[in-house]
Amino acid sequence: MMDDHDLYKVMGERIRSLRKSGTRHRPRMTQAELAELAGLERSALTYIEKGQQKLPVHSLLRIAEVFSVSPWDLVPLRPSVGANLGIGTVVETLRRDGRPLVAAAYIDCVAGEETGATNKS
Repeated sequence: MMDDHDLYKVMGERIRSLRKSGTRHRPRMTQAELAELAGLERSALTYIEKGQQKLPVHSLLRIAEVFSVSPWDLVPLRPSVGANLGIGTVVETLRRDGRPLVAAAYIDCVAGEETGATNKS
């Protein structure tokens, strides 16, 4: 599993890439524009994009909502973890690691995929 620094660096790169290129639902934007829409300070977004500041779950969810993507599109853990382990194992590992909110979000995301209720572009 990747260490925390690498995790936040990849998440920041994904956010920066979406911001600079835009999506079907949202044109490209400045850091100031994204920060305002996500309820962040521009300086905080700068550090998040560089992987130098941890990204709280609520901010991750807001940024994903701005771009109309799944939060999992920004998090590099799901494909490698979810593809190799059962849902129960992933959830138990997240809970044991002190990440109950991430475990709950994982359950919600997987349940949405199984019912076709995810908001993916």
